[in-house]
Amino acid sequence: MNRRLLIAAVVVVGLGLATLVRVWLALENQAYHPPVRSVQVQPENPRVQALQDIAKAAEEKAKSKKYEP
Repeated sequence: MNRRLLIAAVVVVGLGLATLVRVWLALENQAYHPPVRSVQVQPENPRVQALQDIAKAAEEKAKSKKYEP
């Protein structure tokens, strides 16, 4: 077999495989993936959590103000 034909065949096969992998990755990226569920326990009442977060933020802000010149 001609050497040029052999090299061309290898290049075509390589490009074909690269295209196949690229299409596979693009389709996988577009596919639906269910969200990962957290094992963290969520509070029953989100309002309680919000109030806790607000209190914690106020506490952090007060701490940071103490160290300002």
